[in-house]
Amino acid sequence: MTFKNMPQYEEYKDSGIEWLGEVPKTWDQYPLCAKAKIKSVTNRVHEELLSVYLDRGVIRFTDVQEKRTNVTSLDLSKYQLVEPGDFVLNNQQAWRGSVGVSGYNGIVSPAYLVLELSPEIFPKFANFFFRDGSMVSHYLVCSKGVGTIQRNLYWPQLKRVPIYLPPIEEQEAIAKFLDEKTAKIEEAIAIKEKQIELLKERKKIIIQKAVTQGLNPDAPMVYSGIDWIGLIPEHWTVRRLKYVLKERNERSKTGEEPLFMMSQIHGLVVRADYHDKAEVAASNIDNKIVYKNDLVFNKLKAHLGVFFKSNIAFKGLVSPDYAVYECKSHIVVS
Repeated sequence: MTFKNMPQYEEYKDSGIEWLGEVPKTWDQYPLCAKAKIKSVTNRVHEELLSVYLDRGVIRFTDVQEKRTNVTSLDLSKYQLVEPGDFVLNNQQAWRGSVGVSGYNGIVSPAYLVLELSPEIFPKFANFFFRDGSMVSHYLVCSKGVGTIQRNLYWPQLKRVPIYLPPIEEQEAIAKFLDEKTAKIEEAIAIKEKQIELLKERKKIIIQKAVTQGLNPDAPMVYSGIDWIGLIPEHWTVRRLKYVLKERNERSKTGEEPLFMMSQIHGLVVRADYHDKAEVAASNIDNKIVYKNDLVFNKLKAHLGVFFKSNIAFKGLVSPDYAVYECKSHIVVS
């Protein structure tokens, strides 16, 4: 069912909010502080540690894949109690969407905002509602800070944010609808991701077969003498790599050539095309020069597949720690 085909409400009214437009007549407007209040209960050091993640909302800290803090060394006495149904905001990252309604008992950082919601707000509905982009835009407006990474959110500004709420029974129905729809979408995403992984594996197999066995499945085969390659077409020759590649150690005298970078996704690319404001070395003098069709290896990550042929029409620079090779006439480049 598409939104266009969904049943409509009998009557609507102007919300008085430009970006929201009309809302069902049975929905009522409130300032956030009418349905939520600040909560700060501390000295619950034996409670489970919780965290708020951008894409996941409130989660158990034990479910965090990258644990950057040694929890046993923290003073948890000032950490705040969170109970199921409480609305938790990472006050420095709320403007990006790091908020959520908790489904757990636990404690969170004293820097977070913890709000106790009115019984008139259904928790599952609240989790969808407060994480919606329209609400996240309010967190940005109510946040202050220098720069673009961390902005502090303050309750005196946040509490006046207007919210529109349907009756509690309707909130439950909306939450149930969204649970069912999002579950189906997540299932579809998981299927697609699995298909993508299978296609990637298929791609590797096709490439490996083509470069080690050729394109003619009927060609006579002989043992290559190399265990990991096995059989090769009879008319192929085996050469040592030193006869195929020649190391290029040409260095920049001015450092003015374009700077290249290695990306596992994009290959060898012009750095400025991907990182306009990225930090670079004060000088690129003595960086290695790369020409079109050269092979470039990140020597520390080559075992992970971080090596690429340059398809860039002009020469540029890479780190002096990289290995650069010119392809000899034995290899056809395209």
